[in-house]
Amino acid sequence: MDYKEILCTEKEGTYRIVLNRPESLNSLSNLIIDELKSALNYAADCKGIRVIVLAGAGRAFSAGGDLETIKNSDALSLRDYVEKIGGIIKLVTSLEKPVIAEVSGVAVGSGCNLAIAADIVIAGEKARFGQGFLPLAFVNDGGGTYLMPRLIGLRKAQEIILTGKMLSAEEAEKIGLITKVVRMEELENAVMEIAGQLAASAPRALGFTKLLLNRSFALDLNETLAYEAYIQGICKQTNDHKEGLDAFANKRSPNFSGN
Repeated sequence: MDYKEILCTEKEGTYRIVLNRPESLNSLSNLIIDELKSALNYAADCKGIRVIVLAGAGRAFSAGGDLETIKNSDALSLRDYVEKIGGIIKLVTSLEKPVIAEVSGVAVGSGCNLAIAADIVIAGEKARFGQGFLPLAFVNDGGGTYLMPRLIGLRKAQEIILTGKMLSAEEAEKIGLITKVVRMEELENAVMEIAGQLAASAPRALGFTKLLLNRSFALDLNETLAYEAYIQGICKQTNDHKEGLDAFANKRSPNFSGN
């Protein structure tokens, strides 16, 4: 499919989506949101795709909300716009397929929240992260007040959100906001190495594991144990489970089909 504001490539089970508005630091226009939604839904439905990578062209991952859209909005249209951004965050977190954010530059506001909504966040050493809503007399959107406390704890989230502090990639890694920092020239290879590992995993088991992790704060221990047992019964019936057992017994790498 041809897009105007994102670039999509598919290789060896990995679907790479690049936000492609470098002149505006990949800010989230209505069009880029619509195209991102379309690409994510395509990836969700395509059996050959097992991992999704989100990246940004140029100097930024994403600078967040598009200022022209915001300036030209009234209260109702702004609400609709913010809800569209929220829809992308929900889509990223609810997809059964793992999502990796590749952050080579600045990730601010809802752009930061899009990055940290991914399952794994790999950043180049020059990347920076921040919320940046209060200087515009806005509250956080894009799930920032939900994601940040769960990733780094309430007290640290309060400091970063309320002060508007920008974090270096190293600081973000240290507090657990992102997964890993690598040298800029190694970033894409590091992301693709992890994507390859995930793509070789059993897709249904991987998707169920993501589901369990994302629900871990909503369920108590008894509910979690029951849910794990229920899903384990589903996994038991898959051909991939049989393949995993056979591969283990014969000391070879499994070849999972997704069935």
